[in-house]
Amino acid sequence: TTTTLQQADATQKLPRCTEDQLRTIGNHLPADKCHMHPWMQRCSFTQATNCPEQTWIEQFYANESMKKGAASASNISFVGISIGCNKGFDAIATMRMGSWNKRFDKVSWGEALQADGVDIDAAVCKQDGNDQAQLQDDVKVRSGSEMHCVEPMPMTHAVLQQAANSLGLVDDGFRVANYAISKTSGTALFPTANLGNKSGEDYQRVKVGTENKGLDSCAKLSVERQKEACQEVAILSLDEYVSKHVASQGPIHMLSIDVEGYDFDVMLGGREALKRTHYVEFEYNWMGSWRHQHLEETIQMLDEDGFTCYWAGKDKLWRITDCWKDYYDKHNWSNVACVSRSQVELASRMENLFLQTLKG
Repeated sequence: TTTTLQQADATQKLPRCTEDQLRTIGNHLPADKCHMHPWMQRCSFTQATNCPEQTWIEQFYANESMKKGAASASNISFVGISIGCNKGFDAIATMRMGSWNKRFDKVSWGEALQADGVDIDAAVCKQDGNDQAQLQDDVKVRSGSEMHCVEPMPMTHAVLQQAANSLGLVDDGFRVANYAISKTSGTALFPTANLGNKSGEDYQRVKVGTENKGLDSCAKLSVERQKEACQEVAILSLDEYVSKHVASQGPIHMLSIDVEGYDFDVMLGGREALKRTHYVEFEYNWMGSWRHQHLEETIQMLDEDGFTCYWAGKDKLWRITDCWKDYYDKHNWSNVACVSRSQVELASRMENLFLQTLKG
């Protein structure tokens, strides 16, 4: 069944998916392998959203920078927040894309990270490639822009801060912060050294930019081992972080969350921040708090806050909001992108890509 492409009017809540649309989504994202062990990564929406290519947001900002009114738009500060910033490549690319500042360059960033022979863990999705926004020579930088790179892993944070300082990016609004972001404030232990005692325990290694270690990692260790391999890090709620550290009182244009199983906790602690946010992306899996939480509740909360959410693929989107399928609640690794319906142009772009995806 094909779906007729139409210009989506996103000023209001979108209609529920039709039976034809739901059937097509089911054909694209079948349920059969989503009941297997999630770490096997065979589920359809795991494979469809693995390492997404977010063309919808890239094209939106490219279009913004080329508009006739781009010079006047340059007076509006861009604000981005990356919770679980890791090696910072996505944050650098986001700041370049949103602030139109060519000083944010992934190649230079990669070189700065590895200065003095720092050993960096490989990027799972090859974010360290040189793909980034191509900016026009005469584009005017959006002054006063901020990009918050929030990273709890002490070893990674130190290298991020050093790289930002060495490139002079702090003066251009790049903020590196060593916090864990969750529902409520407090403290938690994060690994600073390899967690395994035996040779061959490669899965226990901790390097700069290790992506699969976090809030849960130290809790599994003995008290003695925690003293050797872990360090206390402050926890803030997202609302606390924004209140204390984001200078702009205007919109948060992009919020990216990748915190190894605590993504919904971040959103639960950021209800005020979400009211200011235009676009949110997060990871869904079986780790951390997610194992006791449900994606359906997350989508409903975001819908109440004015967001429409989609499975985020490679230049493809499948709407989740009002297109729900019960097997989505199976905790399989996946990526979700949500747009505030107040942002008519971006929301329309995303809904139209969903309709195009169904035609493919």
